[in-house]
Amino acid sequence: MEEHSSEADTQLSQDIHLMGPDIDIIQDIEQDLEDYSRLAKLGRFGAASAFFEEVLSRNLSCFAVLAEHCHALIDQGDFMNAELILSDCLNRQSKSVRGADCFEPDEKQLLSLLLTYVRIFNGLYQRQEEETSTQIRWSFSLIDVSDSTKLTDAQRQIILICLRIYGAARINPSITLEDLRLPWLPQPSYPGEIMTVSNGYLVWFEDLLAQHLWDANIILQHLDKFRAPSLYHQDYNRILRMLENAIDSDLAISSELFAHMSLMATLYETALLRIWSNVHRSPYRTIPRIGSSPEAENLIDKIKQILQHRSGDTEVVEARPYKRLQLSIIDHETLRYVKIDMQKLRLVLAHPLD
Repeated sequence: MEEHSSEADTQLSQDIHLMGPDIDIIQDIEQDLEDYSRLAKLGRFGAASAFFEEVLSRNLSCFAVLAEHCHALIDQGDFMNAELILSDCLNRQSKSVRGADCFEPDEKQLLSLLLTYVRIFNGLYQRQEEETSTQIRWSFSLIDVSDSTKLTDAQRQIILICLRIYGAARINPSITLEDLRLPWLPQPSYPGEIMTVSNGYLVWFEDLLAQHLWDANIILQHLDKFRAPSLYHQDYNRILRMLENAIDSDLAISSELFAHMSLMATLYETALLRIWSNVHRSPYRTIPRIGSSPEAENLIDKIKQILQHRSGDTEVVEARPYKRLQLSIIDHETLRYVKIDMQKLRLVLAHPLD
């Protein structure tokens, strides 16, 4: 019996033991967490994995490490391992009522939302549509703040992952924009009013540019889903001015520099999607040349300046944000000369799986 007990204890020690955040641990590994996050966001996934195993894996019991690791796995598309870790975590949390091994409610809710998100990409998404909408509403109800500056890190991430679920589960009509109304926004003046929702996210986007550029990028990726097409030109120029004012082009190599590059790439992708949506609506059989838009041309000029200015920095050139900007240039130049057969395009869009 003693030998069996020893084996069980050994196995237990190898499992992921989840306990509440320890202030001393967080203070000790804060810089390590930043370094790990940076490696993942730059697309250096091999180095990030090695760094995690060597430095952070022993602290996976800390919520901050666990959450950052799951975000890193999501960044690299490793949804299967993210699901395994999150499922194990939530299973253990369901058996913890109180004490050091129990996370805070908003922390557990964030992990639950991350699990929903990764299951969409794993093809194992079994939630009913109404359950997902209820999950998002419940998540927002946990956040009781008067403005965005009062958000904790976990609360901010809850809102952002709900936004990503909304974008990923586009086939789910039960998730509405009203479900995503920011907690500090006023209630709608009439049913179906969503302008305050989209305006709220645009204002929050600008606030996040001051300290949380990577989080601002998530909002930018989804902002077009909130805004009316008639506001496109106004929003685009406003966002571009925000980005120009957010960071100095001569900034030293840092996480903020790479985040700014990612934002520029995301903004161009928004313009690119708008160009393609206009092509799709064209009544003509063929379009000899797609062309571009004044906004895209202006942004491409700025992207070229960034690429040229940073071309001598090896660390920058090898990073994913820099490569995204390079792909933006390639896409832009390709669209100048591509010829679209609208009849074939419409057939593809109508029967994407054929």
